[in-house]
Amino acid sequence: GEEPPRSPPGVAGGSRGGDPGGDGAISSVATGRSSAPAWNASMFDASSSACPQLRAHAERFLRNKMHHEALACMREMLYSSLYRGAGGWFTKHVLIVDDSKVMRTFLRRILEGQGYSTEEATNGNQALALMKNRFYDIVFLDLEMPVMGGLDCATALRSWERSINREHRQRICAVSSHTDTKERRTVDAGFDHYQSKPVRGPQILEIASAAQNEPR
Repeated sequence: GEEPPRSPPGVAGGSRGGDPGGDGAISSVATGRSSAPAWNASMFDASSSACPQLRAHAERFLRNKMHHEALACMREMLYSSLYRGAGGWFTKHVLIVDDSKVMRTFLRRILEGQGYSTEEATNGNQALALMKNRFYDIVFLDLEMPVMGGLDCATALRSWERSINREHRQRICAVSSHTDTKERRTVDAGFDHYQSKPVRGPQILEIASAAQNEPR
């Protein structure tokens, strides 16, 4: 028979670190552990016509009863369709990732003061789980954090995006004290911007505003 496809990195197994509520609970829908009996690619026919590669991956996963991986592909098909047709649904929304509560609060107040909605994570593991479940206009990602740092998080995200042929690339801005070596490493890891500390409000807003108009 057909050889089962390889699982996309970070999809199978269900992470508990990405729960923004802090109790580690993730819904059955988010993890793909659904008890619904009907699993088939036609569930997303309306969006999959625009994503033939993702549909093909989803169908292969379903044939091999790899429901967790198929759900990730279906979610991407749905998000891609909404991104094309819903415009403002995916604008002005920012993820702030930093282990410092002071820094998270500082960035949140700057962004929300200009009409952005925000979500927060305290390490790269939480951020990765959140970024797999929705698009953000921009993600401000600290480099030095416990559990998973920003470089590892960005590398894992880019690998996951490639594995499922994600159509729209998540924009990520590194936030850290500046050195030439750090900046080169962020480029290699797939970051789009670099904001050195100490952070200044106008620079953060400029990056967030520009990200809305950049091709993904």
